[in-house]
Amino acid sequence: MQTGSRIGAFAFAVAVVAMGCAGLWYMTQLVTRLEENAIVEHALRNHLEADMMHDALRGDVLAAQYQTQDRHTVADDRGLPTVAFTRSFTDHVARFRKAISENKVLEAEEYNNLAVVLAGLSEPLAAYIKEAEWLVPLAFSDHALATTMLPAFEDHYHALETSMEAASDRIEAIAGTTRTAVAIARTKATLLIGAAALLTMFATFRRWRELKREVATRRAVEAKLRELAVHDDLTGLPNRRGMAERLNAALSRSRRDGSTVAALLVDLDRFKPVNDLRGHAAGDRLLRLVAKRMTDTVREADIVARIGGDEFVVAAQFPPNTSGKYPDEATDAIDATARLARRLVAVLEEPFDLGDAGIPVLVGASVGVALAPDGDADVEDLLRRADMAMYLAKEKGRGCFRFFEPTMDAAIRERAAMEVSLRQAIVADELMPYFQPFVALGADQQPIGFEMLARWSHPERGFVPPADFIPLAEETGLIVRMTEQLLRRACNAAASWPDHLILAVNVSPVQLRDRALRDMVATALAESGLPSRRLEIELTESALVGNFELARELLTELKELGVHLTLDDFGTGHSSLRHLQMLPFDKIKVDASFVRNMHISPESGKIVAAVVALGRSLGLLTVAEGIEDAVIATALRDMGCHIGQGWLFGQPLAELATSALARGAMPVRLPNSHIETGW
Repeated sequence: MQTGSRIGAFAFAVAVVAMGCAGLWYMTQLVTRLEENAIVEHALRNHLEADMMHDALRGDVLAAQYQTQDRHTVADDRGLPTVAFTRSFTDHVARFRKAISENKVLEAEEYNNLAVVLAGLSEPLAAYIKEAEWLVPLAFSDHALATTMLPAFEDHYHALETSMEAASDRIEAIAGTTRTAVAIARTKATLLIGAAALLTMFATFRRWRELKREVATRRAVEAKLRELAVHDDLTGLPNRRGMAERLNAALSRSRRDGSTVAALLVDLDRFKPVNDLRGHAAGDRLLRLVAKRMTDTVREADIVARIGGDEFVVAAQFPPNTSGKYPDEATDAIDATARLARRLVAVLEEPFDLGDAGIPVLVGASVGVALAPDGDADVEDLLRRADMAMYLAKEKGRGCFRFFEPTMDAAIRERAAMEVSLRQAIVADELMPYFQPFVALGADQQPIGFEMLARWSHPERGFVPPADFIPLAEETGLIVRMTEQLLRRACNAAASWPDHLILAVNVSPVQLRDRALRDMVATALAESGLPSRRLEIELTESALVGNFELARELLTELKELGVHLTLDDFGTGHSSLRHLQMLPFDKIKVDASFVRNMHISPESGKIVAAVVALGRSLGLLTVAEGIEDAVIATALRDMGCHIGQGWLFGQPLAELATSALARGAMPVRLPNSHIETGW
């Protein structure tokens, strides 16, 4: 391709030079011809003037002779000129002389007339000169006068010949001057042509060099752009596009030779904390170190690529049922891939020294593995399968690897279909609020409020469990709009209940990072007319992990509205006394898993008792959920737990059934209550 471009550029330069030379040659020939024509025309005119002067002198001689003779003494039969002819000739000569002296050009007709006169005079004049001896006696009546005039005539004729010779010499000099001028003009033209050709060749060669440099620069830029298009600028590894090209080539080879292609999707487990705490520069250094460590771990033939923020892909190809040069090239591609994945997990678990005088960091990685025997998948399918396996590894505890299984694909398709249905249900406002009562653990166990629970009645699936669609709504961001709709409908329903009943609504951890949470709650209260003291917001401890300061700011704003706050699922996952100390909670809710196991696990009973005692010491009401047995309810009451919730006291009810139950509820006052007519 480069040779062809060079040949093309050289051919273009040669063509330009040839065209320039041809044009200059043509112009030079044209100028030379014009100069030659002008010089020849000038010479011919001078020659004609000399001929005219010659003829005029001869006419003077004849006119002088014939002016003295009688007009009837001419012998016409002898062919000699008559007096009238001589006078006509004399008139023409006089006019020609006048025109020459005034530097005028005669008309073409006058030249023709003069030529006719000269042609008619030439032969008689010659005869006259030859027979002068005979002509003189005829022309003059006085022999003595003739004898006297004849020598004068001869002298005049000799002067005429001398003048003609001078005219010939002048014509020859003019011709020589003309030839010299033409030679000089041709020499100048040749020099000009040569100079112009050299300048053209120099300019063409210079432009050819410039074009060559431009082409080289453009090719270098294009090569750099191609490199950037398929490589990651930070790590130097192939990017998603580069990986797709190489993986596609590996799959094509696999279809031909029956080998197995493996894609290992590696996702760092704890990269975000490093990026947040140590800065983006440290995060970039970590990614470069991860890239180098992975490249040093895999085989030389394997491909390592960075396809996202903290996501990497390793592509490996294993021959079909043959022992290879490397240990991983075993007869079993699955076993070889498992060993490769295990090595990657192990090397990424080791600490990374970022070189910023800080302590080494531990990140770890989860790996998803997908295989394509005989190239039975395309690039997108293979990476999608590896991605599903990677998420399964995340769910299983991280720091491990998982192979893709066909059931994962079915689960993903099912999840995608459910997401579409959930979006449609939210748009159509089809999700419904159900209400489960919670009661005071006293003798009469009167309801003191209801917790709103989301229910989705699918036209084909029936009632979809909240554990199926609530996490999906949180992952897809649909939880915000869904909570807004349910909160508005629940507040409208609670506004019709007796004034002492409260409404409890759960808030997702996703919403505790949304500054619009306060406005959403305030709008629902204002539209429904429900007093803020009757609304209770429940949130789990996991919602407080992350941006604790933002969570405290949002909870403070809710508290300023007059809303009460409950810490849900206390004792699981992320329990921290710091949360109870620094956040304005009014209640703590004991997780149902401890409550259900109180009668079979003494440890669970001790944990529940400890939580109840903690709440009492902090002046907080305690709620036990998941109560399904009267014995457990009695035990909780004896521990000092204030409120109970569970199927023992009632299952979740629709809005109409809840309104009927609410109308029969009697006010109950609870200890440590902040509400006069409520808790």
